[in-house]
Amino acid sequence: MLRDRVVSRSLPISRLVACWLVTCWLVTCWLVTLSAPAAEDRTAPVREVLLERCGACHDGEARRGGLNLVGLLDGFSPWGDREAWIKV
Repeated sequence: MLRDRVVSRSLPISRLVACWLVTCWLVTCWLVTLSAPAAEDRTAPVREVLLERCGACHDGEARRGGLNLVGLLDGFSPWGDREAWIKV
């Protein structure tokens, strides 16, 4: 009687195998992302043009129009600095 209760509450072997396979797959994906090379900086050409053409008037000191492009480009985040990028 006790044995029947224990067996009925345990997971079937197929579920255990499925859980094990999913866990292995998730760990493998995580390890692959850790070993992936860093993404190339795609903002470099844009950064270069903006600093060349706009950096003189919109740097940390001049800040014409209240816009500091140098500071904005250093911590580039188009979603975090949405209002500033709308000005650009």
